[in-house]
Amino acid sequence: MKTRTALTTAKSSVALLLFTLPLSSNLAYSAPSTTGEGNIVTGNHGVATGYNNAVTAKYGLAQGNNSVATGGNISRKEFDEKLNEGKQTIANKSKAENELSDINKKIEASNKTAEDLNKRINEITDLIKQSNDKKNQVVTSLNNDLANKQKELAKLNKEREEAKEYASHYPSIYSEDESVSIKFLKQLKELDWNKLSDNSAGTTGVQKLAKDLKERVEADYPNVSAIKKFGIDKYEVIVNGYDNARGSFEYNKENIESMIRSRNQQYLFSHGAGRDLSSYASEHDGITDLLKNVTSVEPVKIASIDNIPSRITDDFFSSQKQERYVQFSTLLKMISENNVISDLSKAYKLNEIDANNYYKPNYVANTVFYLPPIKASDAQVNHSNFLLTRHHYNPSDFDDINYGEDNHKVEHRFNEEAEKTKYYLYYGQTQRFFDEFFDGVQTNEPKDVKRLKEWVDTFYNGFDNLIDREAPEEKWLFDKDSFLEQLKSVESFAKKISEYITVYNKSIADPTPENRAKRNSLYEEIANLKDNPKNYYENIEFKFKESTKDLWNDYARKTATELTDWAKKLKLYDPYNEVVKGITEESEKAQNALNEAKIKFEDKEREIKDLKAQIDKLQSASDSNNSNELKQKQEELAKKQAEKEEFEKERAKKEKALKELEEKLTRHFSNIGENSIAAGKESFASGTNSIAIGTKNEVTGNNSVAIGAGNKVASHNVMVLGNNVTVDAGFDGAVVLGNESTPSKPMPVESITIQGTTYRFAGTNPTSTVSVGAEGKERQITHVAAGRITSTSTDAINGSQLYSVVEAINQKVTQHNKMLKAGIAGSAAIAGLPQVRGNGKSMVSAGAGNFKGQNAIAVGYSRSSDNGKVLFRLSGSTNTQGDVVSSVGVGYEW
Repeated sequence: MKTRTALTTAKSSVALLLFTLPLSSNLAYSAPSTTGEGNIVTGNHGVATGYNNAVTAKYGLAQGNNSVATGGNISRKEFDEKLNEGKQTIANKSKAENELSDINKKIEASNKTAEDLNKRINEITDLIKQSNDKKNQVVTSLNNDLANKQKELAKLNKEREEAKEYASHYPSIYSEDESVSIKFLKQLKELDWNKLSDNSAGTTGVQKLAKDLKERVEADYPNVSAIKKFGIDKYEVIVNGYDNARGSFEYNKENIESMIRSRNQQYLFSHGAGRDLSSYASEHDGITDLLKNVTSVEPVKIASIDNIPSRITDDFFSSQKQERYVQFSTLLKMISENNVISDLSKAYKLNEIDANNYYKPNYVANTVFYLPPIKASDAQVNHSNFLLTRHHYNPSDFDDINYGEDNHKVEHRFNEEAEKTKYYLYYGQTQRFFDEFFDGVQTNEPKDVKRLKEWVDTFYNGFDNLIDREAPEEKWLFDKDSFLEQLKSVESFAKKISEYITVYNKSIADPTPENRAKRNSLYEEIANLKDNPKNYYENIEFKFKESTKDLWNDYARKTATELTDWAKKLKLYDPYNEVVKGITEESEKAQNALNEAKIKFEDKEREIKDLKAQIDKLQSASDSNNSNELKQKQEELAKKQAEKEEFEKERAKKEKALKELEEKLTRHFSNIGENSIAAGKESFASGTNSIAIGTKNEVTGNNSVAIGAGNKVASHNVMVLGNNVTVDAGFDGAVVLGNESTPSKPMPVESITIQGTTYRFAGTNPTSTVSVGAEGKERQITHVAAGRITSTSTDAINGSQLYSVVEAINQKVTQHNKMLKAGIAGSAAIAGLPQVRGNGKSMVSAGAGNFKGQNAIAVGYSRSSDNGKVLFRLSGSTNTQGDVVSSVGVGYEW
């Protein structure tokens, strides 16, 4: 049977390069008899599945990656060399395939051109065949189309005029007053502006004017149904904008800023509350500028109590400027009305300031949220001053802590060198304050201890002793029990500071060793306690109530409503007003409809013009023109047909050359081997009927099998199941099992001689061996079934069978041993019998014997002749094994 090898190249441009590599590299070939990529199959009925496999054996099979099923008992290296010999043929074949593919593409393109030419020739032929009557029929049809299109043009012209009329009812995008830029200047000028100050009947003047404006707009634009859904509030914005443009803007702006400034001063103080609060009502960067740029203000609510910072030193306000101002506005509005926050602010007298308390961080503004209810006090002091501590800063300290406005953590930056040596008060810096005293140097002076005493007095008298622990629950913004439990650590630390002050003063007044030792001991104790953050009020974790969140959110909504109203008063106009937007959209729709109508009209005009030109061209056309085109196309077709014939001749040559290369490749590789199977990664089988399964197995012997990894088999009829096993030539028929096992030669054994007796065996002519190990790596064979034990059996026997034989022999030996011992005991018993000594005398005797645990008894009779010359003796014994021993003897003496 002749085999044609069809190797196709996945990437023909690199085929030659790939075949210069060993087989283990990726071969970019595939064949019709394969599944996968990079496979070579030349053997009859050969099959390859996977990648880069090779099959040259008849009925061979290669599966996996880089596996080879070949023949001739050649090695992997020899096969690679043979493969290398054919690389040029493969490269030439690949080149021929590419050239043939190019020619086929050219023929395909030529056929397509010829097809198009034939189509056009048929079209021209049909035109030439048409008679003048047919041409007139076409012209008549076109004239009918022309008449229809002219009717359509008249209809489109009517639609265009209607759209133009509809669009004329809408205002232009902007009025002549660019500072107002609203759409309803006409209607606004017609309003009775005396109503602006009329706040009677429960409505404001703005609302009355907005109602009139709504009626006028809806009357002037009856076709704009969208504006009818808008309420009075949408028109209020327009009225406010127009009124502001006429002069009330500055008045509104000044009133709003004045109200903001007043609330600010009522809450804390007119300065020193952080840069945001100090510029809150500023005309340059205050909230009024922000309100001018928005149409409405959303309330900044607290979604969950977890969103309230749990510590006083955490950021409370947003870092986004507009949102932060809205939060400030919410807080100021709460302080200005009656509620628990306002009550706390008044009780603590938060608007009282210390002369040295400049430029505190922004979290001062939210201190009120972190304070418990206190009892009324006549002292005109800020009861949150226990959070203020005096600090001395070096000049470099200010460079470190002046972060700027983005994260609003600004501290005071002094302008004069002398200012840098002063002590200044700061909120939330208690731990740093005590670090300065108890730093391990122990250089405290009376003036330093005086500052400690000031803080202790402020903490106890100004705060801790005033806490109203019995205040009703609604007065507590946070969980009371949790707060009081954490406050114990703060109070304990303050008590320890108070003890230190007392001991310190005592050691100064009476500097005895005992007083100084006690002072130093307290100093060390406080030096350790000061590092525990739980000892400072600013580190208490507050668990806020839902009612606190609800209170804030209620004022957040009120504040947003108020700020939205202010925003309306600070607008010259609102380009996003829904009414203005609605009119604008309708105006744009009308304009778009007009534009669309114009486009349709103009398009139809062009269609009519094109149709007229087509009719004129058809009427002026003659058959001679079609004949000339027909002749030209026929010449082009003849040229293409001649070109195609040349291509087909060249294709026949290329196909012949390709066939020769395929046959050469087939002769080189075809039917090398028979029935060999290689499966796995880099497995190799070259023996007839050989099988290699696994990784890097190499089987060159006939009828041999290797399963596993790293096995090499050169002998015939060998079976290997394991890894890293080598069976060289000369071990035909061997069976090797297990990792790194080795085969061995058969050693015939015919017989064995035991104590002079020769025993002959069955199966005395072995042809091969079964190996399950190697020298130094022996294995036990377990779970062997019992074999036949006969003189002709060649079965293997197991340990239990051998044990039975040995056990039987042992029992027999033991039995015989006992009998021998008993016999010796019997002989001893007979030997011990006394005999007659006097002439003519007779004696009956008895005796006993023992030997290694066996016993016997004996009886005997002896007789001496009268002359003493003849002596006769008869004796017998019995032993513990049940055997009997007897003896008789006669003697003559001379």
